[in-house]
Amino acid sequence: MTHPFQRPLWRRLGPSTMGRVTLAVAVFLLALTMMLSLPWTLGKPDSFVAGTGHHINRGAPLTIEEATALDYTPHQGYLAFSNTPHEVWLRVDIKPSAEPLALRIQPPYIESVSVFQPLEGGQWDVAKGGSAGVYSQRPTDGVNLVVPLRENTDTVYLRVKTITSGVLVEAVPLNEATRFERHYLFVSGIYQGMLVMLLLIPILAHLVTRDPLWLASFFLDLAAGLYNANQMALFQRFLFPDTPDLGNQLHILFNASMLVSYAFFWPRFFRLFSLPRWMSWPFYLVAPLSVLWLAFWVTGQTHLILLTCNIMYLIIVALGFPAILLSRHENIWLLNTYRMLSLVQIVLPTYWIAGSLFGFQLSPAVMVYALAPSNLFLAFFIILILAFHTHRTLQERVQLRIDKAEAELQLDMERDSRLEATGFLSLVIHEVKSPLNHIRLAINNLLYDLEPSDPRAGRLQRVNVSVTAINDILERTLELDAAAAGRLPIHRQPVDLVELVMWTLPQVSLRNRVDLQLPKKTMVETDAQLMGLMVKNLIDNALQHSPPNSKIQVRMWVEEEGRAADPEESVSGFPPSARTILAITNKVGPQGYPDLTRLFGKSYHGASVGQHTGLGLGLFWVSEVAKRLQVDLRYRIVEQEIEFSLCFHHSP
Repeated sequence: MTHPFQRPLWRRLGPSTMGRVTLAVAVFLLALTMMLSLPWTLGKPDSFVAGTGHHINRGAPLTIEEATALDYTPHQGYLAFSNTPHEVWLRVDIKPSAEPLALRIQPPYIESVSVFQPLEGGQWDVAKGGSAGVYSQRPTDGVNLVVPLRENTDTVYLRVKTITSGVLVEAVPLNEATRFERHYLFVSGIYQGMLVMLLLIPILAHLVTRDPLWLASFFLDLAAGLYNANQMALFQRFLFPDTPDLGNQLHILFNASMLVSYAFFWPRFFRLFSLPRWMSWPFYLVAPLSVLWLAFWVTGQTHLILLTCNIMYLIIVALGFPAILLSRHENIWLLNTYRMLSLVQIVLPTYWIAGSLFGFQLSPAVMVYALAPSNLFLAFFIILILAFHTHRTLQERVQLRIDKAEAELQLDMERDSRLEATGFLSLVIHEVKSPLNHIRLAINNLLYDLEPSDPRAGRLQRVNVSVTAINDILERTLELDAAAAGRLPIHRQPVDLVELVMWTLPQVSLRNRVDLQLPKKTMVETDAQLMGLMVKNLIDNALQHSPPNSKIQVRMWVEEEGRAADPEESVSGFPPSARTILAITNKVGPQGYPDLTRLFGKSYHGASVGQHTGLGLGLFWVSEVAKRLQVDLRYRIVEQEIEFSLCFHHSP
């Protein structure tokens, strides 16, 4: 039975629930948009601006007297500057009003603004503001620059210098301007509070899951929060009101920081939706651009920083179009949420950035909003998508643990079954060996009473050989089962290989046929008992499968640093290295050459094996033990002789 947590979230909730979640998110974002629009939706007053005109001064700074004599190009509403460093003069004609008016200049991060109102006698009343000045000298306490107009003022002039998006000048009743600022401050407070709450979600999620995507999302939200906080003049109003040029410099810095966070986040985010790698290429330009921005900063051409930032923003938001078409995901709800995210990323930022770059008319609300709503919507959508991604990752981890536990349980069951079968086999073998021991004892007693020349003694000797062969097969079967079941303990220690061979030789039945060519002493690191059994098996195998009365050669030599100490180094068959080689060679017997592809297989018997038994058991056991002892076992034919060799590699 499948555990409920193992089923995907969208299957457990069902399509209707997922649809309600999506609808709830959409309604929430719509309500959020309405909340952010409160300053404009709560009784927006008519503007008392009769007409506006602008003049871009590309030369030396002008005086107010020179500015009044200029020819002005008419425009309406928002004037985009396209990140120009030039001084711009504006002439604003004011309609008559029965109530006090105020001039409201937006956005709040304009670098420098001077408002000139005519006085009697040809003098001018000058009010200054902007992010390049100190905030404590603002004529009113608000976010935007609000300048009260004198009575009977019909024309005012503004000198504006900004490398940001442009400027919007409105003449509204003073009480409405104050109300607007109150609403603006209220909304900005809620907005920043929501951003702080959103910042907590990805950092806490990262601490729990250690997923780098959550950390990248945190840096993205942090950069967006700092950018929007500076747009609302929070640093100037509350932290450093007497620091000149703070807001302007922070605006440039946070713009660049946003791009860096984009480059850190989006390429990783694209992988969730199987988007092609070429969509991440624009983000790789951020690193070389950072060096270029530093050069612009040092040379004082900060307007070029914002210009390149806006171009990069336009390229990045344009990626939303192919993202909608190329994104793929198994969860249709998650896929559609990402496509909605791409739409949010496209529409408002493209409209605002393109207007800033190319200077076409923008809505006042869009101009003041800039990227703020887009950043907030992005944060909500990204958290929603990453929450689904994290759930899926946790689900896969749980499933992996369940599969691992089931595999371990199955392995334990198979191991228990094998141990039970092996135990039963061992019991049967021991039960068979007991009668064999009695038979061998009886044979030896009968042989003791018979003369060697008695024909019955020869028959008893042949029976004794057969009983010994059966006993050897049973012993090797037990050894093989112990090796296969992993019940073969390894006790490594320094061993004199020459002494071990000499100790093993008396256990060989036809030891008079063994010709030894051994050095005085050779030390290796191995298990003495297992190695002795391996050597005995190899010698027995050579004796059984060689012509009668032929000699078996047991040779040993040491090769050091690729140069053999033995003059016949070519017979080893090993690549040159520091090692000890033990070779056992016999002539080819009547059975012929064994099959190389099956030689070390379990229970392999060569062709025409005759009366010899157990051929494959000994060699298979030797090959298995050699692997555990990390000793190379080789077989080859040398001048019509069969050679088995063991290679012991020495640690450097």
